[in-house]
Amino acid sequence: MDLYTLIIDAYGRMGLIDCAFDVLKYMLDAGCQPSHHTYCSLIKHLSHQNLVKTNDGIVFLDMVSRFSSTGIPNIWKTMDFKIALELFERIVGHGCAPNLNTYRELITGLCKERNLEVAQSLSMGMSPSEDIYNALLNCCCELQLYGKAVELVDTMIEHGSLPALESCKMLLCGLLDEENSAKAYSVFRRMLCCGYNYDEIAWKVLLDGCVKRGHLNSCSELLSIMEKMDCQLHPESYSMLIQGLFGT
Repeated sequence: MDLYTLIIDAYGRMGLIDCAFDVLKYMLDAGCQPSHHTYCSLIKHLSHQNLVKTNDGIVFLDMVSRFSSTGIPNIWKTMDFKIALELFERIVGHGCAPNLNTYRELITGLCKERNLEVAQSLSMGMSPSEDIYNALLNCCCELQLYGKAVELVDTMIEHGSLPALESCKMLLCGLLDEENSAKAYSVFRRMLCCGYNYDEIAWKVLLDGCVKRGHLNSCSELLSIMEKMDCQLHPESYSMLIQGLFGT
């Protein structure tokens, strides 16, 4: 954890939240980008402040100190959109302009804890970077919201972003688990036009995904789609696929 973040956390522990945001401004003015830990600290102390204010408006410093030292469990998971808006208002109010890094750190932090609703709300009205898109896509897949994930893949491809193969694997296997093979094949065809290395698709998506999950018939169909679209595989990749499919 960097020095700026430590100072921000220290001010937050003392209940001096405005001083914490002053340090954030100084940090940005010095050309330093706040990290995941920086924003986590600010969100935690904003949440603490709001929690204490609900107690008849009386601020107990020993309570703030105790909560700050232990932390609210799963701060990203329990964070609501109101806190996110307050964070942005505080940042702007202290003379800072939220940038792409601000959105990226917040959205990826929320997605890691599967807080998709707030993450999507923050991403509205902006042009997400590829890593933000992939954080949202991975979150959709982990929550088994495969319909939303398919829509997100379409949006990513339209905007020139490349969906991560790990998320594509989760998505395809999830669709096949739900017996929605038509949608899985459609997504796969779109993937093949995006410039992936075909051998990576064979290993990461087909072998490590479909074959391991027991979707052998569907995997055979996906391999057939690759062949029809003239996707050339290395002989070793092809051999491993055949072995995985037929045990030979």
